[in-house]
Amino acid sequence: MVPFLQRQSRAALDPAAVSSLLTGIVAYWKCDEASGNLLDSVGSNHLTTSNVGSTTGKIGNCRDWDLSTSSNALINDNADLSMGDIDFSICAWVNLKSKPASVMNIVCKRQNENNPHGLEYWIRWINTSDRFEFLVSNNGEVGGMTTLTATNFGAPSLATWYFIAARHDAAANVISISVNDGTPNTASHSGGAYDGTEKFGIGNTAFPNGYFDGQIDEVGLWKRYLTDAEITTLYNGGTGKTHPFS
Repeated sequence: MVPFLQRQSRAALDPAAVSSLLTGIVAYWKCDEASGNLLDSVGSNHLTTSNVGSTTGKIGNCRDWDLSTSSNALINDNADLSMGDIDFSICAWVNLKSKPASVMNIVCKRQNENNPHGLEYWIRWINTSDRFEFLVSNNGEVGGMTTLTATNFGAPSLATWYFIAARHDAAANVISISVNDGTPNTASHSGGAYDGTEKFGIGNTAFPNGYFDGQIDEVGLWKRYLTDAEITTLYNGGTGKTHPFS
């Protein structure tokens, strides 16, 4: 990945990195609603919410999760949100209110604590390392899971917005995670993401100790591997971009 200032300049001069972001996108949640469901601005993957508030976001408004009320936003499994052994990318802006002694889930397709075979893909913050992580399982179980920690970035601060980009390269058998368009951490992972029937959630999971405490904004899901230039464009020097990215 090229140095930060060069990436900034390249993105500003490369309109293709903006228009190409509409290719392969399957869902995008702007999180601008004052209340109610999280609306998908690309398709019909609207997430049903419980106890999810609203406040000023990274771009416009954002949705506000609260650990004390077990805030959640969920949708049943469907073909858009199921991956398998394909290229895919997930991006989101997050802002932590607290750092509890547990895991906090950001984007998660594993919702049933009684189903040990249901893990597909997962972006989270974890207290043991105080880092963001990207997890992918090729068989729905821990034994097929690769856990990748964003060590290159380090520990996030509270009350600060961070842009997380998680990607899976099916041809290279690699997963990656980067924060704020920095140098990504990468790990080998074969077999892709298990294609199961678990619910998809933002900011929560149905098993205990996974609820998020903070704000989440501008969550996007692509069924392709976003390029470094596209990640730079989405980060946009720290100001972000929203769908349709013009």
